[in-house]
Amino acid sequence: MEQSVSGIVCFTSFSYAYLPRARVLAQTLRQAQPDWRIWGLLVDKSPPGFTDLDAFVDFDSVIDAEELTLPRFRPWIFKHNVVEACTAVKAAMMQYLFRMGAEKVIYFDPDIAVFHSLAPLEETLGTAAIVLTPHQTAPDTDPAALRDNEMTALRFGICNLGFIAVRNDEVGQEFAEWWAGLLREACYEEPTATGRFTDQRYCDLLPALFDRVAIERDPGWNVARWNLSWRQIRVLPSGAILANDSPLRFYHFSKSGGASDVMTDRYAGDNYEVLEI
Repeated sequence: MEQSVSGIVCFTSFSYAYLPRARVLAQTLRQAQPDWRIWGLLVDKSPPGFTDLDAFVDFDSVIDAEELTLPRFRPWIFKHNVVEACTAVKAAMMQYLFRMGAEKVIYFDPDIAVFHSLAPLEETLGTAAIVLTPHQTAPDTDPAALRDNEMTALRFGICNLGFIAVRNDEVGQEFAEWWAGLLREACYEEPTATGRFTDQRYCDLLPALFDRVAIERDPGWNVARWNLSWRQIRVLPSGAILANDSPLRFYHFSKSGGASDVMTDRYAGDNYEVLEI
C-alpha cells in the first residue's frame, strides 16, 4: 500500500555498490534542507551477509524498484547494465511519488553532494513545471575544451539528468508519463549506435514539447568536470564555498576515481579547491 507524502520530496536511484555515495548525498541534503523528505530507490537486492541496519538511517524511506509494479519487471530490468537500470526507473518513481501526494519531486544522482541551501529551487518551482541544469551555461573558446565539452554534449545530451525537479501539476504529470514511456522502451547507453544515452538525449526535447521548462543557469548548480573550464571554485575563510561568485549548491562527482579524473585535472588546473572538495 502506497504511503502519503506532501511538500517537497527528493529521491535518488542506486545499487548497493553505490550505497556509500547515496548516503553522502542524503546526509548533505539533510543538512541543507532539513524539511525536505528524502527517499532512496534500490534497483538490486542486498548482497549476501549484508546486515548494516543503519545503512539507510539518512533516508526517510527506501523502497525496492520492484515495488513500482512495472510490467514484467525482472526480465525487463535484466536487459540493462547497472547505470541504465538506475536510470530506467527514475520516471516511474517520480510518478509513484506524485500519486502519493508530493507537490514537487526532485531527483539527484547518488554521486552528488550538497554544499549550500537549495531553497531558491522552491521559488523556481512556484511557476516552472520542470527545472533542468545544462552541462554548460557559457561557451568555450579553447579548441580542446570545445571538443571535450560542447562536442560531447551534442553526443550525450545538452542537460545533465543527474538532477531534475518537477512540479506535480498537469504539465509535470504529462512530462513524467512521457518520460516513463521512453525509459520503459529504451534507456540504454548507445550514443554511437542509436544516438541514445540513457535519458539525457530525450530531455533535449523538453523546451520544445512542454510549457514552463526552466533552465537553471546559476554556476553554483550541478558543478562537475564538464563545466570546470569556466567555473572557479573558492573556499572563503568562513567555510562557504563559491562557484564563480555564487554559492556552490551541489557538486556532481560523476564517475570520479576513473577516466573523469583526467577531465577534472585538466580543467581544474591550479584551482586546488576543486581537489579539496
